[in-house]
Amino acid sequence: MKKILIATNKFVCGGVETTLLNILKNIDKEKFDITLGLVCKGGELELDIPADIKVQYFLPFDPMTLNKNFSNIYQMALLFCSRWLTRKLFIKDNNYDCVVAYSGNMIYYLKGFKGKKICWIHDDYFPFKIQNHIIGRIRKYRTLKYLDECYKINCVSNNLKELLYEFSEKSLHNIQFLANPVDVDKIKKLSNEIVNFEKDINIIKFISVGRLHEVKGYDRLIDICIELHNDFEDFELLIVGDGPSKKKLRDKINTHNADSYIKLLGYTDNPFKYMKYSDMYICSSMMEGYSTSISEAMIIGLGVISTDCGGSDQLLNNGEYGILTSNNKEGLKKGIRQVLENNNLVKYYSNLSKERSVELFNLDKSIRNITDLF
Repeated sequence: MKKILIATNKFVCGGVETTLLNILKNIDKEKFDITLGLVCKGGELELDIPADIKVQYFLPFDPMTLNKNFSNIYQMALLFCSRWLTRKLFIKDNNYDCVVAYSGNMIYYLKGFKGKKICWIHDDYFPFKIQNHIIGRIRKYRTLKYLDECYKINCVSNNLKELLYEFSEKSLHNIQFLANPVDVDKIKKLSNEIVNFEKDINIIKFISVGRLHEVKGYDRLIDICIELHNDFEDFELLIVGDGPSKKKLRDKINTHNADSYIKLLGYTDNPFKYMKYSDMYICSSMMEGYSTSISEAMIIGLGVISTDCGGSDQLLNNGEYGILTSNNKEGLKKGIRQVLENNNLVKYYSNLSKERSVELFNLDKSIRNITDLF
């Protein structure tokens, strides 16, 4: 049996954590002894971690809740901390056969491990947003050094793979595309649960699912819907999720008296039933790696409207299987307007999503591709 440490940040409700849960729940426990390393406690999804998975917390506090100055000091200390100290602080049991940085920044925590290391890149924030000043250049040098020591770097979209290769100035040759595992059967089963809404067939129901964070673009999506409601009254928008932008978004909705057609439903452990209740899925993100929620929407059979935010072009095959818009307010508004002006597109893109999901998603194959690396 192989001993594996898989490390990620706080286990909040998000796409990265959802795909990791799929791995933890479906990996062969007779072949792999898994420890999940988390930076700290406090994520909404911790209760969903399987009972046979050991959990280790690296810190007694959340470094992201520190004020900006202390947070920067912590990040710098982590960057320059010796390998020996990171091994003593975070890895502790050095008898692992393999350690996995499932969030890219976790490579800083695992740099002291002397055996096989694997890293995942899920979005275009890490490591590409490193600043071009003296500290930034040192950070880039060290980051690339740690990544180069990995057996494999798994990018969840071809776009991320190309970005990382260019960022490394074509020096990294251990990069590959590896699709996220998606549990098709679970999604379809949960989508059949009943929702407490009456369905009005005369209203087009758009839905978006994600953490309420500025990177998800919900601020501009709400603005777009408020503007379009002046010309089209027969639609509504459901947003499922929670996060730091919740109050700001709710205030905007209330200020414009838009709560009758824009609804914040909050966090739920089953967003799929609301997807099935809806007609089309909207991804308004500024940036993504490989949108888990688009994958889930396509499995349920929702047509997709998405900004070209990274990974969505691959899922939609450059607009063949959904409406792919430019990554700005006007582009997204144009895509939504298309559907409002021609509601036959709802059925058209629904059929394309079903077709595409059969082609893309196979949980057993995905888990096998991942565990073959261990």
